[in-house]
Amino acid sequence: MRNLLNDYTDEGIDEYEKEAYTQLKDLKKQIRENPQVVLALDLPTWRYVVKS
Repeated sequence: MRNLLNDYTDEGIDEYEKEAYTQLKDLKKQIRENPQVVLALDLPTWRYVVKS
């Protein structure tokens, strides 16, 4: 089985983590501002998003 982590650089992983934390911070803000929002799982990214 191929180890997929070997395909990524440390900088790439760090950038991905920064982006994920930024999106999580934004998601938490949207939930605080409107607790009635509906979340949906975005399958391509496997991240939760506010459903429009």
